[in-house]
Amino acid sequence: MRYEIMLNRVRRELEFVPGREMADAALKAIWGIIVSSLDEPLAQRVTHELPEPLTLERLRGHQQRPVAPSCEELIAEIRTQFSLTHEQADELVKTCIKTGEQMLGDQILYDLKGSVPEEMCALV
Repeated sequence: MRYEIMLNRVRRELEFVPGREMADAALKAIWGIIVSSLDEPLAQRVTHELPEPLTLERLRGHQQRPVAPSCEELIAEIRTQFSLTHEQADELVKTCIKTGEQMLGDQILYDLKGSVPEEMCALV
């Protein structure tokens, strides 16, 4: 149910997201990149608060990153992955992050902001 809310918000707010499949893929890709850059305890806390299917195993998979990407790196990766313009990728990243952060408690959100590059704090 909570995941459906996230999917619907992404689809409702972004005209260029044509359906559930793209919204689902985008949420998993963006949160996967973020979660993969976190240390294990924080990654577990974040994914514990996110709804299924945004689990640690699914989001991290084999893409662990030792360092969080910059905002521009994240946007560029999403732009390429989904064949979007820079502006569309920027909107998609911001919408998916804001949608997910609404599922997180205040302390986890605070800890998350302290664990990503300073420029990404504007997104998170």
